[in-house]
Amino acid sequence: MMYLGIDQSYSHTGIVLLDNFGTIKNVFSIMPSNEVTKFYPNQFLDITKIKAYKAGLVTVDAQLTKKKKDFIKDELDLLKVSYQDRFNFITKTLSAILSNLQGSDISVGIENISLFSKGAVIDLARLLGAIEHTLQSFDLDHQLYPPTMVKKFAGKGNADKTEMIAFVPIADRAILELNCPKDKNGKLLGLDNLVDAYWIAQLTRSREA
Repeated sequence: MMYLGIDQSYSHTGIVLLDNFGTIKNVFSIMPSNEVTKFYPNQFLDITKIKAYKAGLVTVDAQLTKKKKDFIKDELDLLKVSYQDRFNFITKTLSAILSNLQGSDISVGIENISLFSKGAVIDLARLLGAIEHTLQSFDLDHQLYPPTMVKKFAGKGNADKTEMIAFVPIADRAILELNCPKDKNGKLLGLDNLVDAYWIAQLTRSREA
């Protein structure tokens, strides 16, 4: 039996796969940028279909056509990647991950939306629903956990991000960090999301033991 934990986010969806013994088998970091010049080259999407390209703000290679300081506010808004583009990329990437896992017995856990979530709750709800639909398309059922349940399982019901990371065993934390994207200064990006996905997977495993 395999256990898949998903912590969904438009900025960084973390996914961790455990085996029956709770050992990390794989880590997936889906991190779509909200900046056109970073998102399109990395995700190989058709830049000619977006408003920023049609308005002459970026080239077909996703390069700015003038210095950023010279853009007015409306133009800067056009340079932001929409929730819809990030939404589509996350669900397509999840589908690819699940395709590679077909034939395995998998139990899935997802963290539910917090009332205190950053961003519009309605957009987060759309992403959660799309992830659930993607799982259903692979005939995978899932458990949905309140954030406080995940925190309590990890060690403390009101744990903050730093504490959730600290609760992870050192060897497992090293694996998560190794599979975590870094910025140009070497700072780990989205480690807290991967940690949450890890605890979600461990919680799912514990409930079926």
